[in-house]
Amino acid sequence: MLLLAGVLAVLFEQCTGPIISQYKLKQLTKGLPQDAVIRLIGLPASKNSKTEWIYERWGNCGWATVHFKEDGSFSSVSQEVVFP
Repeated sequence: MLLLAGVLAVLFEQCTGPIISQYKLKQLTKGLPQDAVIRLIGLPASKNSKTEWIYERWGNCGWATVHFKEDGSFSSVSQEVVFP
């Protein structure tokens, strides 16, 4: 029973937690080139344009949008969490 509770807690965090951890978000600084962003948080699930990348995680209803300037440097990130 205790094992089941532990598994459910992990699944709940996976399904409701942020797409990009706070630790990694703090490493995303303005001006980083796109290849450095990929090294830090991985490849995006999709790209809406060359200045907007979407990150998703299987089993999580939320998403993160990473924004770049026209020159390809990191600008900002916004995360949408369905179950805060």
